[in-house]
Amino acid sequence: MTGGSPRPRRLLDAAADLFGARGYAAVGIDDVAAAAGVSGPSVYRWFDSKYDLLRTLHLTAVERLERRIAREGAPADHHALALGALTVRRSLGTLRRDRPHLHDPDIGSVTTVLDAVTAAARRADPILRPSRDSDVTTRAVLSTLSSIGTHRLTVPAAAVLEVLDSACAAVLSADLPDAVDDPELPHGVPPVGRRDALLRSAAALFDESEPADVTMAAIASSVGIAASSTYRWFGGKIVVLDEVCLGAARRAADETARVLARSDTPHQALAGLARRRVALATRAPALRVLRRHGLSTGPATARELTVMARQERGEWVHLLASTMPGRSRAQSSVLVEAAFTVVDDLSRHVDERRLAAVITAMLGVDDGGPRSPHR
Repeated sequence: MTGGSPRPRRLLDAAADLFGARGYAAVGIDDVAAAAGVSGPSVYRWFDSKYDLLRTLHLTAVERLERRIAREGAPADHHALALGALTVRRSLGTLRRDRPHLHDPDIGSVTTVLDAVTAAARRADPILRPSRDSDVTTRAVLSTLSSIGTHRLTVPAAAVLEVLDSACAAVLSADLPDAVDDPELPHGVPPVGRRDALLRSAAALFDESEPADVTMAAIASSVGIAASSTYRWFGGKIVVLDEVCLGAARRAADETARVLARSDTPHQALAGLARRRVALATRAPALRVLRRHGLSTGPATARELTVMARQERGEWVHLLASTMPGRSRAQSSVLVEAAFTVVDDLSRHVDERRLAAVITAMLGVDDGGPRSPHR
């Protein structure tokens, strides 16, 4: 990359947004160029390839992160880590999801810095905990910090920093239930119908890989049928992804309506929503697929999912603003995104009860009752 022009910076910003939202494999050079307001061929004046964009974006981000944390002089302080996250906020989405696409030694350079951040987050816990607790809280802190990479609201940096500091402090002080050795996470009863079985298997595959890497043959093979048979129910892979994401969004909406109807106070409703979201995510992968790949669905489905996501978030933000009146709606939205991201990241491997304890503590609605956002 050559310097002296604002265009490379615009291209990197556009790539950060697109890679973070849709994934490296789903984005082409022309997509990045259009988002940056330049022609496709002109990208090659500054970058050799799409991979060069990814490589430059990641190396630049971790260099800035490393400099910021070092300048604060207290890498074990989660406040310093939050400042670092703000510094590379735009790149956090692609840092979260696209590292596997890096080549050696690029992935080594990026991983070295991120491992140091992980170690710093682990040292930020002032309470001596059992190792299982430390692992959960460290991962939750890192997820909280990275969540601002997917949040597109324009919120002043100081307001975001206050939310991150408060959320990380709540995570570090969360009272987690006793750990269960090798907990067996629920997988549900297998569906009888072939169509539902295909959707469930497809959700598991989309949860593990980018949609571009999942084939109809793989989906069919996972339930023991020929690839051609899948077209009895689905016109193609995007249709399968559409159905997985729409199903997850509708289940989440149904759960939200059910919890709200059974709650007497905003505090009770928010606690109930938190526990139900954790239950949905730990028991099946579809909610994670929705969050990660919702923008990779067909255009009409993506629009529908966007409306549904806005409605669901609005309910959470309204409730959170009611339980924490000292915090703005924009700050409440940042905290809701942080909670959703922690559920996404930890629900594969963390016991449902322990993850629910983390999320309700973050939102200030654990068994201790409502807490001030400025405690």
